Amino acid sequence: MKLETSELVGFIKERHRSQVRSMRTKPVLAIVVVGDEAASASFIRAKRRYGQDVGVEVQVENAKSSAELSTALKRLNDDNQVGGIVLQLPLPKDFDTPSMIKLINPAKDIDGLGEGVKFESATAKAIMWILASQGLNLKESQVCVVGQGKLVGAPVSAMLEASGIQVTRCDEHTKDLSAQTKAANIVISGVGKPGLITRSMLKDGVIVVDAGTAEARGALVGDVDPALYDDPAVKVTPVPGGVGPATVAALFDNLLIATSS
Repeated sequence: MKLETSELVGFIKERHRSQVRSMRTKPVLAIVVVGDEAASASFIRAKRRYGQDVGVEVQVENAKSSAELSTALKRLNDDNQVGGIVLQLPLPKDFDTPSMIKLINPAKDIDGLGEGVKFESATAKAIMWILASQGLNLKESQVCVVGQGKLVGAPVSAMLEASGIQVTRCDEHTKDLSAQTKAANIVISGVGKPGLITRSMLKDGVIVVDAGTAEARGALVGDVDPALYDDPAVKVTPVPGGVGPATVAALFDNLLIATSS
């Protein structure tokens, strides 16, 4: 069955709306994007809507080359009106993504991607919120994280481990992924491979947090077989509409922290 996050996000959004109303300096979020990748466009629309809902200005800039991107990031670093900068990922393959992330002022890197950043990864933070909303005792849970990418798997694994929670990390080198996922009562997937997680890989009662995003037949899809949405023996965050909205809320949470500090 679907594990909806709309109530959780609505609660956080109302808190943000109240916070923004009480702030002397109104937060400004700058998003820099390269290309027109469908998933990125969807996330940018979601960030614009969230900003409108809570009273935050969202600026979007487009860059066509590494030089343009570098110039834009450096200019936004120096713009005192901008409280947070988001480099919309993924970048095209010919861009040096780590080098571009390093250009963002750590005090404005509200996605929590660079070194020396004080902000928690927005996606990892969102996943922790979702798990907390289920009233789980995480320290007694078997958690399997599929994928160890910089955006999802690695930061959420690190965040869970820092809280004293045992995590089984899986990636492309894991020999028997099904055995690892079937042993877990919480599975977090952030690979970006449609249909990767199927019913045969899961035990009854499992919670699956699907943080994978990819485009298939013109639609945004996750890592989980959509047939699981109708299975009453499992709980699955849907794509779109699950982790994505919670991640946007976490991003704005970091923005308000950055603007208030």
